[in-house]
Amino acid sequence: MKHQDTIPFLDELKHLDHTLKIIDTALTKAREDVLRLDQEYRDAKRYMADYRNEMDSHEKLQNEWLLNQTDRTGVFAVEVHEKLEELCIN
Repeated sequence: MKHQDTIPFLDELKHLDHTLKIIDTALTKAREDVLRLDQEYRDAKRYMADYRNEMDSHEKLQNEWLLNQTDRTGVFAVEVHEKLEELCIN
């Protein structure tokens, strides 16, 4: 086999391909997380609007806590998604 017939840095190329697949999978999951959390937030807001007059103060407080928690988790999910996108672009 001639030297020019071999692919230089084949191991590194395989490792890079493997790493890019891991990042792509993580990016897809992060995108799905953002969409799921956005839907959960919208559903909770809709529930609160539809049943606000029927809820007692404890249930209202729990729903407010759920909205705040979902919002914080959603912000974190967006940050993770953005960081993974940067890895793919750079």
